[in-house]
Amino acid sequence: MDNNIKLLLGITDPNLTIDPKYQYTSYIEEKIIKNSKALLCHLYLSYPMHCPNCKVLMLHNGTKVVNNVHLSSAGKKLVLSIRKQKYLCPECKKTLTAKFKDTNYHDHFSNAVKAKFVRDLSLSRPMCEIAADSFTSSNTIIRSLESVENNFKVNRNWLPSHLSLDDFKSGKRFSSSGMSMCLINAVNHRIIDIIPERNNKFLRNYFIQYSHKARLSVMTITVDLYAPYRSLIKELFPNAFIIADKFHVVTQAYTAMNKIRIRVMKEYGAGTHEYRALKRFWKLLLKNQDDVDYHRYYPRINFKYAELSDSEVLDRLFDMSSELKTAYEYYQLLLQMYRKNS
Repeated sequence: MDNNIKLLLGITDPNLTIDPKYQYTSYIEEKIIKNSKALLCHLYLSYPMHCPNCKVLMLHNGTKVVNNVHLSSAGKKLVLSIRKQKYLCPECKKTLTAKFKDTNYHDHFSNAVKAKFVRDLSLSRPMCEIAADSFTSSNTIIRSLESVENNFKVNRNWLPSHLSLDDFKSGKRFSSSGMSMCLINAVNHRIIDIIPERNNKFLRNYFIQYSHKARLSVMTITVDLYAPYRSLIKELFPNAFIIADKFHVVTQAYTAMNKIRIRVMKEYGAGTHEYRALKRFWKLLLKNQDDVDYHRYYPRINFKYAELSDSEVLDRLFDMSSELKTAYEYYQLLLQMYRKNS
């Protein structure tokens, strides 16, 4: 195997050569591996090995074939079928196997494939899409990233002026509670770090690792409406203003609006005309006012099949409760404020 082929394949191990068994035939063949077509590249790995105990030159003791998944070639899965030399110490009888430089011990994916995983994930590509391109699974990508996570160091002496904290479901494998938190730069929306746990004790111990100067530089922190976060932020980031995440604000307003509708329904009682109308048009009450139809008319079963537009239906619902109308106006004002960034 010459240097040009190694360069094209991204192989850096100088001891890897074409398997002598295939030197008079093609050492690359197309085979079906795990129900998909793959290119199988037959290679040989051997070099002088000295016993780590006796320091004597070890003897050849047969070979062992190991398959390593490499970067895809020509749109097909590329598998390096490496026949590794086995060694035997003539003094202490210790046995060893030649090590492939481009793959970690016990791994079946080359380091070049793992580097591609990290590069693709940095571009915010979906994990399932990356897995399909690499002819692997999402679980394999997760395991590969866990093995290289120690190579990524977070700068504890710097934090952006505008931070955002957002929790997400990470699963029991990553977090004891199943929920973790993203630390995000609110300006460019880049993820700074993933915090495994979201409880106050863990968050305090995590942020204490950052220098006092870095924490003082934070001017705003966008976070949800969970009350314990506020006291923790005031303690650790004394110069930061707390901004309520608009998604959680709108969600709470949505929930409160729906509760008022349900309460008005129950006041009228099941089986009444008002109860049925408020129950049927619940989506219309929660709809953004800009999306309400004022022009098209439909026969409405709850209003004796009268031809009414969506806006006219809302007017009839508001006639049933002044409290519902007031809540609706406040809810729409809140939606407009966020939609126009007012």
